[in-house]
Amino acid sequence: METSFVFTEARLRALPLPAAGQRANYRDAKQPGLHLRVSAGGARTFSVFRRVRNGSPERITIGRWPDITVDEARRQAAGLVAKLASAESPAAARRAVRGEMTFGQLYDAYLKDRITAGKKRPDLISGLWELYLGPLPDAPRKAHSRERKKPVESVDWSDKRVSEISVSMLAQLHRRICAAGKGRTGNKVIALVRAIYGYGLDHRIVTENPAIGVTFAPERERDRFVKGNELPRFLAALEAEEQPWRDLFTVLLYVGYRRRAVEAMRWQDIDLVAGIWTVPGERAKNGDPIVLPVVGAALTTLQARSAEKEGQEWVFPGGGRRGHVTCPRNAWARVLARAGIDDLWLHDLRRTLGSWLAMSGVSLPAIGRALGHKNSSSTQVYARLQTEAVANVVQVAHDAIAAAAENPGALPTPRGQTRS
Repeated sequence: METSFVFTEARLRALPLPAAGQRANYRDAKQPGLHLRVSAGGARTFSVFRRVRNGSPERITIGRWPDITVDEARRQAAGLVAKLASAESPAAARRAVRGEMTFGQLYDAYLKDRITAGKKRPDLISGLWELYLGPLPDAPRKAHSRERKKPVESVDWSDKRVSEISVSMLAQLHRRICAAGKGRTGNKVIALVRAIYGYGLDHRIVTENPAIGVTFAPERERDRFVKGNELPRFLAALEAEEQPWRDLFTVLLYVGYRRRAVEAMRWQDIDLVAGIWTVPGERAKNGDPIVLPVVGAALTTLQARSAEKEGQEWVFPGGGRRGHVTCPRNAWARVLARAGIDDLWLHDLRRTLGSWLAMSGVSLPAIGRALGHKNSSSTQVYARLQTEAVANVVQVAHDAIAAAAENPGALPTPRGQTRS
């Protein structure tokens, strides 16, 4: 086969393998400087091979096919050829290309400046990066955790130069994650890349943000909560659960805040007399302290635990290195099995409080305050339930109008009362 031809996906797939210990080199007839090296083991690697002005030839690796498509390789090759051509010397060319920051270095700078020193949760950001965009550490993130593995649809682009990552590469990654049934996760990954490159733009490290060109997948807001016909079974199953899980789930249900923050609840942040819990900024999603009401069953539960705390820092102490309970998956599975309830997540307890507030006619702003929402858009999921509650009230008026039409002069009976 000729050594120079127009690269296509089909032609590259059909290339023969060289003999053991040999490498074959091919040139793209469409993009000057773009080469493909084929090893005896089957690896096909794109590179740019050009003579630098006033210097010797320079080879710069782009990446492997098919991880890098032909179109993407041509795009990167065109940019590299331009950099090599404009350099005054081989050393300048190498600085222009090889001195460029890697994606991993840009992420590290972003994490340090925008996240660790800011208000967002660094563990959530780093978890997303490690699983889908960068290298996964050998050791688990928690001492008691099982070994983590990168999903098959993930990548490790930490060593790629920031200019190498393109819209098409990100779009392909997004499609793979969505195809695995993780549309919301795919959107979060792209949102993280947008934020990283946005930081790079602000500091003039990059000149464009490739993630801007990726369209997010539509997301369906989960609206599952413990419904009226499930509540008796659920509460009975909860009452039968062992401690500390029974109390933990009770507080989650009646306080309606995020699991990780409730797991790490400290006595110093709770005022049992006033009935309030001040969630510390480092535990709040947006980094600002949040004051939440603690009433009813939640207050009773905490008062009972307070009587037995004996100098404990944590409301729900645990034997792990964090000092408090974490990841109550097994206990939650027992409660659901005992109650005969399917498809109910722990986070749905938070939604349960919001849903019952909405069905009771409570306004959306008040629901948002009760749940600690900083953004009103987070509360919109309850708008439908609130509308149903209003519809029930309007139905009362309709019934009163109909009754008055049948019995002229009759006054409507106030709700909850009967006429004698």
